[in-house]
Amino acid sequence: MTTPSQAVALSLCGRIRQLLELIRFSHTVFALPFALLAAVLAWRDPSSGFAWHQLLGIVLSMVTARSAAMSFNRLVDRGLDAENPRTSSRHLPAGLLKPGAVILFTAICSAGFVASTLLFLLGDEPNWWPIRLAVPVLLFLLGYSYVKRFSSLSHYWLAAALMLSPMCVWVAIRGESMLSWGDWVVPGTLAAVIFFWVGGVGWPPPARRTSWCVSATWWGKPRVLADCVRFTSGSVR
Repeated sequence: MTTPSQAVALSLCGRIRQLLELIRFSHTVFALPFALLAAVLAWRDPSSGFAWHQLLGIVLSMVTARSAAMSFNRLVDRGLDAENPRTSSRHLPAGLLKPGAVILFTAICSAGFVASTLLFLLGDEPNWWPIRLAVPVLLFLLGYSYVKRFSSLSHYWLAAALMLSPMCVWVAIRGESMLSWGDWVVPGTLAAVIFFWVGGVGWPPPARRTSWCVSATWWGKPRVLADCVRFTSGSVR
């Protein structure tokens, strides 16, 4: 027989599981490769040797930032999801989760992202840039949820949001060294690859079911397809 405390624990675990399903938490691993690649390249410099607190800060920042952006996107799109048969079974339109719970989860993840940047203050040379840039970066990530409502080019915003990962990691590790323009070559190259890759394969943008129709109507399908090829090829040159 289940006691009241066990029932509460089971209910809490079930709610957490639903929140993780909402943001497809298992897909977080796909957001890490470019960030960790930038970290490895930055740590190769003798002046920016490997540090465990930096690795922890990178992983926590990536996880919390993605979780905040995904949950916010589901929250903003819940009305559209309810109208679309393909997405009407998602947690919010189906009533499996309440908007208040998702708002709280988004706020916790957002606060966790900002807090995780404090880890870069540890060590012999505290790096203040991550905490300075935390809120602007977070707002840019969350902004995608609204940009896609009025622009058929929202996938380029998404591409720009994803390309921030190697740039932010590089700044978090290199710190004041980023004042040298030559230090931007490596993260800039990684960022360009991500931007052209995501921008190229983003037709049609998966988050907005009408974007392909809008783009094809405005510019015509041949031009849309040509843009796809051009941006994709730009990522492998």
